[in-house]
Amino acid sequence: MQPQSPRPMTRTQRASLSAFMQRTHQPGRRTSSELVRGPVEVPFIPERHGLTQAQCRLAIWLLERANQRRPLTGTSQQVQFRYALRVAGIVSSVKAGRVGNSAWGRFMLATKGGNALKAHALRHLQAIAPLGHRAAKAARERQQAQQLWEETGQVLPVAEQDLDELPQWVQPAKDFLAW
Repeated sequence: MQPQSPRPMTRTQRASLSAFMQRTHQPGRRTSSELVRGPVEVPFIPERHGLTQAQCRLAIWLLERANQRRPLTGTSQQVQFRYALRVAGIVSSVKAGRVGNSAWGRFMLATKGGNALKAHALRHLQAIAPLGHRAAKAARERQQAQQLWEETGQVLPVAEQDLDELPQWVQPAKDFLAW
């Protein structure tokens, strides 16, 4: 399902909007239309972002590449917001030295998959762990009983407390030799 385009404004809506903009417009402040028509500014300034000249050149190159590969779409406000987020992310990565750092990239590659169980399934794993321990213990005891049966023909006695620990659906019949 595709999003619907917004409906055009009516005459009364447009008139009330322009009246509101004229009331709230402060002298000396530029409107969004003036910003669009104004000169294109350099997005990264050493004094503003705390970058060196070399880092500014790298950040400008990264911003141009990002804009070419993934153009920003949406309303003008959405584009401005996403552009600000893009600039902030580039400044952050350039300052932290993550640009071109393949070791950091390899480290981050596995973090989501590696931490998924840690972050979301701790309760489930804690509930399952005792059952796994009991199942392994029961398997070892069955193997010992099988080995004793094959060697001597004797049956190991089953302790009552071991049977009570197991869930009902796992417990064997207590008098299986009585058949």
